[in-house]
Amino acid sequence: MELSSAVFRDILSPLSAFKKIRPTGDNLPDGRKVELGTSTSPENTGPSCTPTLGSLSVAQPALTRYKWTIQGADPDARRFFAVPLFALDAPPLRIDVYLPPLQDYGPQVRAILRPEEAIYSPRDEIPVLVVSRWLAGILEQWCTAYDSGHGNDGKFQREYESMPFGSRILVAIGGLPPPCSDSSGTSPGKVMVDHEIFLVPDYDVEQGMLTVDALRQMWEDVGTRDSGSVDSSGETQLVWPEVIDLEHLCLKRQIHEAISIVTISHAHARSKTNEENEYVFKSLTRDQRHLYNELKMLLSMKPHDNIMPRPRYIVTKKGRFGGRRGVCGFVLEYFSKGSLKSFLLAPSTGSSISLSQKVHWAKQITRALIHINTNGNDDETSPTSGLGRWCGFYPDLKPDNIVLRLVLSSQDAAGENGDKEAPMYDAVLLDLEQRGGWFSWSPPEIKYLEYLEILLSTSADDLNDDEFDIDKLEDLQDEFKENLSGNVYFNSDGGFSTPWLAFLAKRRRSDQVEEALDLEKAQVFMLGKLLWCIFEEEALMRCGIDHEMLSDLPDIKRKSKVFPRFENTPVGVRGMIQACTAGAEEWDDDAVKGWRVVLNAEGRLVPLSTSTCSALDVTAEDTQRQATEYWKGEAEKARTFVSDVGALLAKARSRPTLAEVLDELERKLE
Repeated sequence: MELSSAVFRDILSPLSAFKKIRPTGDNLPDGRKVELGTSTSPENTGPSCTPTLGSLSVAQPALTRYKWTIQGADPDARRFFAVPLFALDAPPLRIDVYLPPLQDYGPQVRAILRPEEAIYSPRDEIPVLVVSRWLAGILEQWCTAYDSGHGNDGKFQREYESMPFGSRILVAIGGLPPPCSDSSGTSPGKVMVDHEIFLVPDYDVEQGMLTVDALRQMWEDVGTRDSGSVDSSGETQLVWPEVIDLEHLCLKRQIHEAISIVTISHAHARSKTNEENEYVFKSLTRDQRHLYNELKMLLSMKPHDNIMPRPRYIVTKKGRFGGRRGVCGFVLEYFSKGSLKSFLLAPSTGSSISLSQKVHWAKQITRALIHINTNGNDDETSPTSGLGRWCGFYPDLKPDNIVLRLVLSSQDAAGENGDKEAPMYDAVLLDLEQRGGWFSWSPPEIKYLEYLEILLSTSADDLNDDEFDIDKLEDLQDEFKENLSGNVYFNSDGGFSTPWLAFLAKRRRSDQVEEALDLEKAQVFMLGKLLWCIFEEEALMRCGIDHEMLSDLPDIKRKSKVFPRFENTPVGVRGMIQACTAGAEEWDDDAVKGWRVVLNAEGRLVPLSTSTCSALDVTAEDTQRQATEYWKGEAEKARTFVSDVGALLAKARSRPTLAEVLDELERKLE
């Protein structure tokens, strides 16, 4: 099956259980094209596609005034982080570029541009992809032509810089033009594709921003268990960092939908030192409620060496419409050594990670999780001993969300004889949004509820399957109604993931230790999988059908393992990992592994059993059928869980606590 934007619903989601399988005849898209002038905006874009700066449908000679750099892309290959060079060292406006869904490209255009490569290519390879080089070229032609057409040099830059925060550039793609003898301006690769480009102002992002005062008022009763200073009345007051304007940030590069690398402008008079250091500017242009929840967590939690430090600044921006100044993000420390995932995937890593380094990470991450769950009150070992309204938990543990900090360089680590040893790194946990994680990492008692949340948020008309009676789940509607009601931020302790919030509620209300520990033991499950990744030196789990398979191209240089296969893990740790992941299907049901859909060497999704077959022997039907049958089974397990939670929770409650995991690591690997 060719990769497409529809894969996220049709293959990677429980909605696949209700997908009608239709013969396709081949593995190519159906040939639909985006007609020039039609809307190509992503879902919920708000503004129409009426051109603001005109459009360009005929290739123009590429000039040099408006060079663009492509710095990354979303996993579905629709949103590209494209920045004109004039926008570097200027405030980050978060104006991203959107291409049509992959299935809307004509077969010829797709064969030339190969946009699907943006789905599975590493981030540092995105700028050199054919589609990225083509996109940079047409953007340069477009804004250059606009200036020329208006006889006003620099007007495009001025209009771009006047756009609201989070506006969009939409690219509509047609077919191939007739052969033309004049191929000037068609680099790279002499690619010419009919297209139109629109700059669309989007006021919704700025209108959705909340003011600092509004957030202060919401969070003033965070509670005495939280960090901060205590005023004369005995109430806890959050310690807010300095508030600065977006104008004081200088964009260096955009590496992720939420992460811009910036420096702080010298014009910010109150910054006395380190202005040239690079920092992370975290912002969201979609679903800002998660951004505000993370800010609340960072401000209210006591500091810990292995958790992202509190923000250095809170960043505000004055809205273009109405003039209200809202919080658009915050500035964090930048860890330039990258993520644990990148470290594990690096070709040079191989089997070179020392046992002492692995144990170092394992202990640090476990201590960080204990801290998040107790806010540093480690002496209170009972979950019912006064945690009050503290909402700390971490639902998205995986190598992507751990960054590394150099502790000891190879030179500093040299032994007495002068031989250099491997450098030592600390692990630092980041991303405290609490929105939940990928299915392959979630414990079964959580992921089954996540499945149902997705099904309940989908129109019944789209669930065309008599085998799964969605009406039987109506009693869950009240549990999920807040999360299905929209993306507006309100002061929700613990974020907005309904399945995880249900377990947080149990911790708060229960006077039974076993039930109150359910939330912690759900996190222990993820910790067990992470420990497997660390000790086996694997960045991916390869469990079931999940998003991570889209970045899992076969590597002929490195044999990949599937959880829970052990090779490098010390024997004493293997049993602990199995205990942590009690309830995981991979331990009990070997058939689960056979249901996997994988990415083959040609970048196509195929059933695992056919991954080495010729692409001509595997149809899109085969892949869709495999995914549909897998998700039918998963949906049925979810319904069974809701009907009888006892059996699965009994397995979950057999897992050790975080403190017990830490004790085991210290005893067996000291």
